[in-house]
Amino acid sequence: MSTGLIKRIGFQETYYKHEFSFSNCAIKMKQQKRHKLQLFYDILSAIEQDMYQNEETSLAKPTHVQQYSRLSYDKMTDLFGDLKNKHMILRYESNGLLMITSKGRTFVKQYRELIDLIEGLGVKK
Repeated sequence: MSTGLIKRIGFQETYYKHEFSFSNCAIKMKQQKRHKLQLFYDILSAIEQDMYQNEETSLAKPTHVQQYSRLSYDKMTDLFGDLKNKHMILRYESNGLLMITSKGRTFVKQYRELIDLIEGLGVKK
């Protein structure tokens, strides 16, 4: 048995899915659809976080980025291509590790400032 409800809030579309099955006892509650800028921010923030945690090489592992950003592998690799074309990340072909560029860091900083400004004005996302 499953029911769904779509609710629009400002710029976000939220899909509420209530699903319960006795056979696998799985409950899914709330999934939010993220815009491309949000996805870029999530990936770049995840790369930064993993780079700082990996002090030896200062590079991020794609599997860690996938876990931090909560994306499917296919979606994440597509976005890696977009970020690479925009010169926000470097991806080493030999080992697949990632590094954020200064342009990527600037994007993260400005995105955070924009979100802080929007929240400061009391506007909901």
